[in-house]
Amino acid sequence: MGKIKKIYRSYQDLKKNPRKKALADLGLWLVFFLGMYIFFLILSNMGSSHTYHSFKQQDTLSNFKEMESYTFQMTGNQEQVTGMYVDEKMYIEYQGKTYFYKEGTIYQVDTVEEQLIPTKETLLSFFVQDLKPTILSQWLEASKVLEETKYNGTKKETLYQYSFDDKKMNLKVVEEDYQIKTIAMDGKDYLAKKGLQYDTFPITIQYQDVNEIQSASKNYENYPIKEESHADD
Repeated sequence: MGKIKKIYRSYQDLKKNPRKKALADLGLWLVFFLGMYIFFLILSNMGSSHTYHSFKQQDTLSNFKEMESYTFQMTGNQEQVTGMYVDEKMYIEYQGKTYFYKEGTIYQVDTVEEQLIPTKETLLSFFVQDLKPTILSQWLEASKVLEETKYNGTKKETLYQYSFDDKKMNLKVVEEDYQIKTIAMDGKDYLAKKGLQYDTFPITIQYQDVNEIQSASKNYENYPIKEESHADD
């Protein structure tokens, strides 16, 4: 309290001199605006910490496994799957149809009747369930690094070799700023292991908008599920 009274008396003395009073007032305003700026900066950072996931430097695989949202494009031979992952759900476009993936099940979306139709589209299931980041990261962690090429900054390209049964599969990964941008793989033998004989490899997966999506523009969560359908037969 003594220091506050001393500062107050000093300010009162300055007020007696018009020139010094103007400088003192200016100083008080500068302190006020600086304090407000720091206050709102702290609030802004607190709010954004719940919305966006910060990337861990030098830990690309952890960032890949922990992606909270992203858009993706998978291409392989004549096949292409595009979509978005957010809120632990996936919104997919494949062969001119819209699909919705949640809790381990893929549904075809009937936007006219506003209902979800369980699908048995086996190739799409392989794309969505077997090639999701949590699975791919397990493959990469268990793989042997064959070659690594570094570019300017944090960009680099790594060739991995993943072994399963008596087979091997190569995966080429491009990463930048501790994010995986592209994964290309030649896994025809792995596809055959799953009992699928599609000529879709090599497959390339591209990731964008990582952790930048807050919600889906369309929500099929409340669509009723149609129990039986032959939509994919």
